[in-house]
Amino acid sequence: MTITNTQDDLLSISRGFQTQPQVLNPVECKVIGKIPSYVQGALYRAGPGTMHVDQVDGKRYEIQHWFDGLAQIHRFEIDNEKVTYRSRNTATALEETIRQGENRGNSFAQDVCQVVFSKSSTVMKEIRKEDLNPLEMSNVGVVVAVDFPGVQNPDVVTIFTDHVKIQNLDWKTLEPQSLYTYEKFNPKFAGMTSAAHPCVDAAKRETWQFTTVLGPRSGYNIITFSDENPEGELVEFLEGPPAYIHSSFITENYFVLAVPPLYVNGMEMMQKRNVAQSLRFDESAPCAFYVFDRAARKHVATYHAPSFFFFHSINSYEKDGALILDVLGYDDGSIVQALYFANLRKKIPSIEKATPQHTRRYVLSDIASVESPKDIQQATFSTLAKGAYPELPRINDSYFAKSYTFFYAINLYDPNAIQATLGDSLCKVNVKTEDYWVWKEDHCLPGEPIFIANPEGTEEDDGVLLSVVLDEAKGASFLLVLDAKTMKEIARAETNSVVPFGFHGAFKA
Repeated sequence: MTITNTQDDLLSISRGFQTQPQVLNPVECKVIGKIPSYVQGALYRAGPGTMHVDQVDGKRYEIQHWFDGLAQIHRFEIDNEKVTYRSRNTATALEETIRQGENRGNSFAQDVCQVVFSKSSTVMKEIRKEDLNPLEMSNVGVVVAVDFPGVQNPDVVTIFTDHVKIQNLDWKTLEPQSLYTYEKFNPKFAGMTSAAHPCVDAAKRETWQFTTVLGPRSGYNIITFSDENPEGELVEFLEGPPAYIHSSFITENYFVLAVPPLYVNGMEMMQKRNVAQSLRFDESAPCAFYVFDRAARKHVATYHAPSFFFFHSINSYEKDGALILDVLGYDDGSIVQALYFANLRKKIPSIEKATPQHTRRYVLSDIASVESPKDIQQATFSTLAKGAYPELPRINDSYFAKSYTFFYAINLYDPNAIQATLGDSLCKVNVKTEDYWVWKEDHCLPGEPIFIANPEGTEEDDGVLLSVVLDEAKGASFLLVLDAKTMKEIARAETNSVVPFGFHGAFKA
């Protein structure tokens, strides 16, 4: 990646993309408005918190891509309308090795030329490897799960990334408790990468996932495990070109692995020691949907659609013998490169940095009539709510893998704006009517909205949304509480610090 901009061509980087200190001891937030009494529990958020490390030789190690910031996990506890906030850096041992000038190893997008190898033994005497906590040697900070199937420990929250590494944290203090890979469940689950979003059927307490195998025979291990069967099973090895895949789809009876043609060159990845610089988007190749029967444990159908890329599936369900797959799609993979900090700072419209995101509905018809998965079927698709530009989607979890009406997301209000980020507002989208509603406030940049259902509600959107919002003008973040039906604010809990822009969260009641 080559950046040739002069300083005059660049925007100042948002404080949400800058290093922020951890807050180890809970701090009480100022609550404005009234939080509904049924909102009791803890909101967790995962994302990067350290964007640079000052090294012992006086140099500064700069993180180059949003996905490579060192993990900081956040916890907002809501108890009888009182809100407290804390956070913890969970890759402190890795940060220390970087501070000492050691190679940080593989990354998502960091330029290997920035990595400085071990210093002299005199410098390295400042730190002993045995003094480092091995649980904090890996950077795991993208997706949060509570009560994850197979873990069976109510006192931890589980954190995932696009690597196969998984980390359990203490549910109160956020201290790392264990670090492992999918091979912990079963040695047959080996692979180098995986989706940060495993497909979890909460009702059946069952997880479906894949691990990517790189080598002479590349492909995907399709795996499943559950509370009832924690060792799980390897369903099938699906041979094919490795791609960057962040999420998948699941319905009541099927698991769908969608492989967009943003392919990983394994040799380049090993040489460059990062994923992003080894990615190539093939616009001539289709996006392939591989359908697996959950009960029969086998690959039953394959569908193709014109090339596109996606990070996030929204929801999927079965209707009239077809699978309905809703996803936030891009025309190509340019969004990955756009999220380098150098590109985020370019003083050009967001729409010129990457193709904008749209809500897409893919339909895989007549699953039962497919005689062989080798017979390629064609998926159909349509674009919904074309005026909205959502990302980081969430739904009312009671409608997971079922026909639904609404999803909620951050939203790019104006893709032609010079200072637009991935999202500068929140939106609610009706996938049936294609209507959408937006919450927006000047200088405020929200994070992923989490839906909390009203236990006395009777409709799908009876509840509230929780979103962590950065007020750029005040230089501080707040927890926003919106009425999910009206998208109107009903409360906020103000912190005195910046919560860096994160990825995903979860609520533990």
